[in-house]
Order: sequence, then C-alpha cells, then structure tokens
Amino acid sequence: RDSRTHSSDRGEDHVQVAPPISFADVARLPRKLGNMLRYLPALLIGRLARVLIRVVRKGGGSALPGLILSKLAPGILATTLRRFQDGLIVVTGSAGKSTTTKMLVAIARAHGKSVFTNPSTANILQGFYSTIIEKASLLGGITADVAILEMDEGHADLLSSRFAPRQVTVM
Repeated sequence: RDSRTHSSDRGEDHVQVAPPISFADVARLPRKLGNMLRYLPALLIGRLARVLIRVVRKGGGSALPGLILSKLAPGILATTLRRFQDGLIVVTGSAGKSTTTKMLVAIARAHGKSVFTNPSTANILQGFYSTIIEKASLLGGITADVAILEMDEGHADLLSSRFAPRQVTVM
C-alpha cells in the first residue's frame, strides 16, 4: 500500500495524489490559454472607454463601450451566453419586460441561483456587450448559474436564433 494515499488508515491526514498529466493535457494547454486570453485586450479597451466616458460625462458611458466591444470581439456575446449551466432565459415583448425580468431574477436568486442579467436600459445588442464589460472578468468569464435577459423585441428574433435560449417569454 502507498503510504501517501492510505495514511488515514493510521489516523493521519489523508493526502491526495494528483493523477499524472498526459501528453494530450499538455497539448491542449496553448489552445485553452489562447481561448481564455482572446478577449482580454477587447475587454480592457472597453473598460477603459467606459471609465473615460464617465469621467467626461457623469452617469453616462454605457452604450459606446458596448459598441466598441462588439466591434473588437463580436464572438464574446455568444461565447458568454452559452456558458451558463442553467441556460439563457429571454424576456421580450412590447410591455412588461422589465417587471417580468426583475421578478424572474428575484425568484431565481431566492432559490439560490446566481444570475447574470442586464439593466432594463441595456436591452439591445450593444447594451448586452456593455453588461459583459461591467460584469465579466478580464478573461471574459461570468460566474453565474443562469442568464436572464430583457431583450428589445426588435432584437429578440435575431439574437435568440444565435444563442438558443432555454426559454423565451414574449409579453
């Protein structure tokens, strides 16, 4: 018996031995690292634009950084919205979107879910990118179980077909 893996039999702390790293694991590292870093420059530029705009215009600056990010890293939106374990829920329509979205977010959070959501004023394409600038890590990751997004009805058809939401609610 290996004393490192069975020391608990002698009343000592149990020590885990890491499995060996395979050649395939090593070969995948550059690709994983590249995927993680590909959005870093775009997010940095978007965040810088957001800060500079807010210095010049107090309380403003949410739309332009999103537009910049959408031009520099158009794939970040699809990549981000596909990562949520419990999927994407879209709320759209001509009336009641904001209230319904807020209720769904409150219900999900009450059930212990972490939620990625957008402000009601950011319900068009560049607003989604702006929300990613605000809430994503510098590598583009967002820690949440589910995304619940309010979406302008003019953008919902186009965007829903790209991201395959789990649920679409039309008001």
